[in-house]
Amino acid sequence: MAGGFSRERDYKSSFGGIGLRIDFKQKLTSVKFNDGYTKSEIGAILDHDSSPYITKTAYLSQIVNRGGSEILQGNRQDWVTNVGVSQVLTKNALIDVNIGYTYSNDLQENPYKTMSIILSKLPKHSPVPGRVRERLTSKA
Repeated sequence: MAGGFSRERDYKSSFGGIGLRIDFKQKLTSVKFNDGYTKSEIGAILDHDSSPYITKTAYLSQIVNRGGSEILQGNRQDWVTNVGVSQVLTKNALIDVNIGYTYSNDLQENPYKTMSIILSKLPKHSPVPGRVRERLTSKA
């Protein structure tokens, strides 16, 4: 059995798991089972300086305004199951067969990751194709 939790200012997570292994034939054959559950919650205040430059359409329904701050809220739950069997074949050979299943709901991506591209004037001999370069430089 295993379990634990993590609590930070903008993130809470708790997890638990149980595993079982049964050996047969003088420990030459083993059957294994593991099961686990994790629950995570975020409540991150988005940086007000970078917020106007971040595209938030994927998370728009999870952003609330509180006290003049934008807060990204979300929950995630993961259920994991693994089963397997091991067989010692010789003193130098082992076969180990396992299968696992994971079910996750809600946030499937890390909402803290953002990417920014800042363009200034592009040189005439830029690797950016001409039509795109013209559109980008005409706005700069």
